[in-house]
Amino acid sequence: MKKLGLGKRVLACAASAATLLTGTTALSGLTTLGSMAASAASYDNYAKLLQYSMYFYDGNMCGSDVGSASQFDWRDNCHGSDEVDGGFHDAGDHVKFGLPAGYTASTLGWGYYEFKDSYDALGQTAHLQALTDRFCDFFKASTKLSGDTVTSFCYQVGVGQADHDVWCSPESQNDQSLRTAYWTSDDASDIAAEYAAALAVNYINFGNAEDLKYAKALYNYSIKTNKANCPEAENFYRSYDYYDDQAWAAGWLYLATKDSTYSSFLDKFMNDSNAGKSGQSGCKWGVYSNMCWNNVSLGAAILQSEITGDAMDWAKVTTYLNGKCTSESTYYCESDWGSARYNTALQMAALATTKYSAKSGMDYSSWCKAQMGMILGNNPKNVNFVVGMDSNSAKYPHHRAASGYQSFDEMKGRTDYSSNGHTLVGALVGGPADSNFTYTDSVNDYQANEVALDYNAGLVGAAAGLYSIYKTGSVDSSIEGVSGSIVTTTKATTTTTITNKPVTTTTTQATTKQNITTTTITTAAPSGGKTANITTGTQTGTAGDKQMYAEFAPNGAKTATLYYKVKTSDTNSSGAFGTWIGSWEQEDFDVTVGANGECKVSYNIPSNVGATVKAMIFYPDASSVEIEKVVLDESSTPVTTTVATSGNTSGGGKNANITTGTQTGTAGDKQLYAEFAPNGAKTATLYYTISTKDTNSSGAFGTWTGSWEQTDFDVTVGANGQCKATYNIPSNVGQTVKAMVFYPDASSVKIDKVVLDEGSSSNPTTNATTTKQNPTTTATTAAAGGDDKTANITTGTQTGTAGDKQLYAEFAPNGAKSATLYYTISTKDTNSSGAFGTWTGSWEQTDFEVNVGSNGQCTADYVIPSNVGQTVKAMVFYPDASSVKIDKVVLHYGNVTPGTTTAKPSSGGKYTKDINKAIVYDELPASDKMLGWKWSDLGVPAGEKVTKVEINLSTSKKQIGKWQGAFGSSTSVAPDYWTQSEDMEQTISGKTGSIVWDVDSATSAIIQTQYGGELKFGVWWIDCNKFTIDSITVYTDAYNGSGQITTTVSTTKATTNKTTASTTTTTKQTTTATNGPKPSVKASLYGDVNLDGRVDITDAVLLNKKVAGVVILNDQQYANADCCTDDGVGQADSTVLLQFLVSIVRTLPAEG
Repeated sequence: MKKLGLGKRVLACAASAATLLTGTTALSGLTTLGSMAASAASYDNYAKLLQYSMYFYDGNMCGSDVGSASQFDWRDNCHGSDEVDGGFHDAGDHVKFGLPAGYTASTLGWGYYEFKDSYDALGQTAHLQALTDRFCDFFKASTKLSGDTVTSFCYQVGVGQADHDVWCSPESQNDQSLRTAYWTSDDASDIAAEYAAALAVNYINFGNAEDLKYAKALYNYSIKTNKANCPEAENFYRSYDYYDDQAWAAGWLYLATKDSTYSSFLDKFMNDSNAGKSGQSGCKWGVYSNMCWNNVSLGAAILQSEITGDAMDWAKVTTYLNGKCTSESTYYCESDWGSARYNTALQMAALATTKYSAKSGMDYSSWCKAQMGMILGNNPKNVNFVVGMDSNSAKYPHHRAASGYQSFDEMKGRTDYSSNGHTLVGALVGGPADSNFTYTDSVNDYQANEVALDYNAGLVGAAAGLYSIYKTGSVDSSIEGVSGSIVTTTKATTTTTITNKPVTTTTTQATTKQNITTTTITTAAPSGGKTANITTGTQTGTAGDKQMYAEFAPNGAKTATLYYKVKTSDTNSSGAFGTWIGSWEQEDFDVTVGANGECKVSYNIPSNVGATVKAMIFYPDASSVEIEKVVLDESSTPVTTTVATSGNTSGGGKNANITTGTQTGTAGDKQLYAEFAPNGAKTATLYYTISTKDTNSSGAFGTWTGSWEQTDFDVTVGANGQCKATYNIPSNVGQTVKAMVFYPDASSVKIDKVVLDEGSSSNPTTNATTTKQNPTTTATTAAAGGDDKTANITTGTQTGTAGDKQLYAEFAPNGAKSATLYYTISTKDTNSSGAFGTWTGSWEQTDFEVNVGSNGQCTADYVIPSNVGQTVKAMVFYPDASSVKIDKVVLHYGNVTPGTTTAKPSSGGKYTKDINKAIVYDELPASDKMLGWKWSDLGVPAGEKVTKVEINLSTSKKQIGKWQGAFGSSTSVAPDYWTQSEDMEQTISGKTGSIVWDVDSATSAIIQTQYGGELKFGVWWIDCNKFTIDSITVYTDAYNGSGQITTTVSTTKATTNKTTASTTTTTKQTTTATNGPKPSVKASLYGDVNLDGRVDITDAVLLNKKVAGVVILNDQQYANADCCTDDGVGQADSTVLLQFLVSIVRTLPAEG
């Protein structure tokens, strides 16, 4: 096949600005993923991924010793007559190309250098060393020395096209005319430098002095010859430059020797431009390519940053990465050819940068985890792109040795392997052609399904990096087709976290049977039956087995019947029902498997049942079980079930269900937290692990009790970074408790679990101080009296009694007096009906019927009862779910008066305008990311002063995520007649939410609502990219906040489905910097963005970061950054500044 590079490196002047500023290339593509069908069993099994990913290289070994060296029992000696024996075949072919081999070996060594502890902990160091030593032995055998001087070296073995024209196993390829060795004494500077880099890092890792000797000699040869013209490799690996390879080698040689000659060369590359073979090399303007066989400038820049620790060096790295590592819900696709290699190589670089987050200021671990999840099967195709790792793995890579075919004729028209084929364990196939996951698993598809040395190089390092952070998974003790004794496969002690959603860790109680007594219980059950809303997932049993479970709310039912199917031939299945009633009460069951694997088991729900019941299947394991449904009160016949009842052991405690996330502290630091429901417990104990060498750690527990009550703690760090903090839960605790770790920061903390009622509550050992304060990191509190707040809602569907699908929104009332549901229907009906309901010990439901307004808009009001439960469910019964879109729920904190349900008018100082405008962030102009509306169009009359603006958003993505931006308005004040808020930041963790501008009195007094005056809403960044502005609500000084609502209610008690979920919104407003200068601030020196009195590359880097949304400029910086004569600061200003620095323009400001 023909391997193509990334294309020419375009870095000259302004042409480089697009890449530097946006971080995109013509080949980049990001499309939102749909629902993921696969089980998450291996999405985060980084231990197994590290182990498997190295075995691919055993499949590609070449030489007279393969039979003994390779771990695969199906590989044997080949090409024993090569002029240079040993090494590795490049891909699915048998050529030994020098450039990708050097890149691969150096990148494998880099992964070990950065994440050595992962290899050591998992027993994988010996395997890694065997591979990198084999690469280096081949490089040394390919080099002829006279003293310390290279006289010639071999850069390729095998005739490229002739080899590719033959399909057979390497063991049967005996045509020696295909095995020409290509030597040079004055060319291939790029390949010599890659060999040097690999040898140098191998010396650092494993200490072979001969490796260092050859590394120095090959580096000296490379910088002396400065050529990269190798026609034999031209159609396969066309190298555009050698300068980046030399810088990469220089970085490793400096780390190996501490000789400043090498660091000076690397520093020159980092501050050079228009250099090298291409005339376009050097990182003066920043990093310009992903890590790959054809460009290692990103790796060189990271080494430079590690060596110097300089913030400006790190800025070049992070500016590039920030443009690439953007979305956790979309697959990063750099190219349609071998996309997975670019994705995993970028992960490797991002994780190395994350390791040094104290200096780099960035943490990309979450992005890498999400991207690797997609590689490992969390994608619409349900394909794991790593061969042999899972049942859904790619099976038929384009690989001669593994396929079993001995000619092209044999495999013509086939997609699968021959009966003589083998599993190429650990190989990363090329992957999808785009971010929509266009892919076919076919042996004949060399674009999407070939494998190669360089493909796996980044994967191995990324696996080690992810394991170093998350510590998830375990290695296998036996692997298909693998034999030999060199690889240590002893299982390390690891922690496996099973999650249904990326941010929710569900920790379950052990399912051991203790104090069991067998009884027969007979209880009458009412007639009817209703299918429960269930949440399914997997948990880990005490023996490490995976168990499937379904969790549901009992909703007042007397019995529950679980229906499930097993896929094995077993005749019996076992499990349990459990509920938390202050202690864990569990009833085990054993049932006979029916026809077609069908199982049915009933449970008498105890009168003191907790908020939820968990139905668990212990045997067979989760991979062989499919839960179909749970039916409440199914039969009128008394239910007789033989069960074993198990109580919780005294003092054992219960693991809480926790939701983890990060919040921003007052100093801008990232803090890890876990939020959980106290469930009547007296104490909570937080267990977490830190990866730093600190001896103390601090944090706090907090809860909302009408005001924010916080208990700070300071704990001593134990062995292996283990920390434990205990909290006495107050009697007036709120719905949730938040356990926060303030120090060290989030990148160095892993929350393990929270245990409720673990021990006595009277004398916790934690050093704690309790304070009451207003929270600064969460927006889940009630709004001030007389105000409104958009609720965080969880939407879903439920099944009505007639089998119809009903849309609902669930929310926490948070002390509000009333709530208004806003929704839109797409039918032509003139009426719509539904209900509000809450669990108050029994189900209390208030039905409503409303008139449909223009464009299908509906509003329904609800007076929240004083005995309201933890959540309220707003349900739309008609029309059905397919025709309904829930827009928002607004909580009101004013007084309410029962009366008649009507649509709440937008008047009395509150004006709501339906916008329904779809926005794609990426399509907003770079120079103007503000959206505008006339105040008069929003309904604001003359004479009223604006006090608050509420932008109501929704998205089809998983969540809106982080928004950064500002508000602006026309004013009556000369000379600019304009005002703009300080930059703001808000995170909305649901699909809907509101962004609010609280207008201060001074600004309110000058806003011009008449004569065409406009409101502006700036979006500097938003995670979801695609969103809809549903409506805008404007409050004026005429709004008294009474929120009078009249409602006629029909209150009934009924059994309906009830599920609960919670989201957290973190709001942070920056007060030290703004997006635009005040009218009085003028530029002191155009281009001097960092205010050091001069204009140079450091200003360009800072401006790039501002355009990328990484930093916010103060007023003077913003004024100085306005280098282009257009309005605002954006991409055009960065381009002009770059042009000024290389003398394309002579003065600033200049036209863009």
